[in-house]
Amino acid sequence: MKKTHSNALSLFLPLFAAGTLFSGGLSAQTDTPESSVSAPAAMAAKAESPAAAAPQIRIKAAPRTLAPHVFKKIDPALDQIYMVNTFNMKDGSQKDLPYSWAKNQPFFNDVWYFDFEIKSLRTIVLPSAISVDGQKRAILKKYTYLMYRIKNPGQYFTVKEVQTVKGVSELKNRQEEVFSKYQEDAKALQEAYTSLYPGANQLPEVASLGAIEQMPMSFEFVTRKDKTLEFTPVFEMRLDDEQWLDEERRKIMLRRRKLVDEYNPYVVNMIAKKERPNGKLYGSCDFIGKKIKPGEEVWGVAIWSDINYSADRFSIVINGLTNVRKYEPEEGKYSYKNLKLNYWHPGNLDIFRFGQPGGLDFEWIFE
Repeated sequence: MKKTHSNALSLFLPLFAAGTLFSGGLSAQTDTPESSVSAPAAMAAKAESPAAAAPQIRIKAAPRTLAPHVFKKIDPALDQIYMVNTFNMKDGSQKDLPYSWAKNQPFFNDVWYFDFEIKSLRTIVLPSAISVDGQKRAILKKYTYLMYRIKNPGQYFTVKEVQTVKGVSELKNRQEEVFSKYQEDAKALQEAYTSLYPGANQLPEVASLGAIEQMPMSFEFVTRKDKTLEFTPVFEMRLDDEQWLDEERRKIMLRRRKLVDEYNPYVVNMIAKKERPNGKLYGSCDFIGKKIKPGEEVWGVAIWSDINYSADRFSIVINGLTNVRKYEPEEGKYSYKNLKLNYWHPGNLDIFRFGQPGGLDFEWIFE
């Protein structure tokens, strides 16, 4: 009997629990229409709640930090000699007189520069399209790009005039010395002219030296840290030994070719996702009108496509990193200081080595 009673009780308890849950579910369903609210009212109540009214805060991830050796910094190689250019000033109104007094006259230039760092040369393959018989076809295109960053160092070099009694005195002495030499040259020229052409008209006399202007002769080079700079880059890839097929001779020939970097916002954006997540990356044309403040650092990329990778040696010449210039007296024009990066591309793999065997990694050239 105890066993039967215990079995009946064990069967009754689950049924009682199930009935209780079932009745609770019915009561919940019965109470729902009386206590429920419409969907728009519920959404309004949710919007009025403090938790919903609070603005959503989005945290932007910082650009990833690279190892110190990833970028290579290029030495700007500044020299004070480039702040001064000398010219031979010839007086056009007195062509028959010597103008030795006007030789090697100094002109001073303010010099600014960017701190420049480069990353290794790389390639990326992206989808593109070409037009064939009036129809566009999808292709994969390879781009070669150079990642770099520039920084306004917050300083540039200028020549400061020093108004001192000593400087003025030196100037007066120099002026008198030059003028005396000028008079001696004019006198010698007059004597030679008279002996060669007796009875000819006299050459114009040299005007006497009047009041000497008190111009400073002493200068010093100073540094200022409040100059905003603009970067207007020109990247030119120069292939030294590109192979190409001469169809007339049916022979592989070598040639030199120059390619200016191209601007493609889509490619710049895709490279930014790969190289600088959460960071701004500038193409060459993106720098137009941008003011780079002292201490500000900007990342950029130069892009080339349709390159013949058969070239073993090539270089990238960059203009716009400094305003240093040099006057060429023989040509009568200025040449500007450009950075030349030398590369070596052995084999057919996408491996570009900075520097060339038996040559320099980089050099500053005037063009």
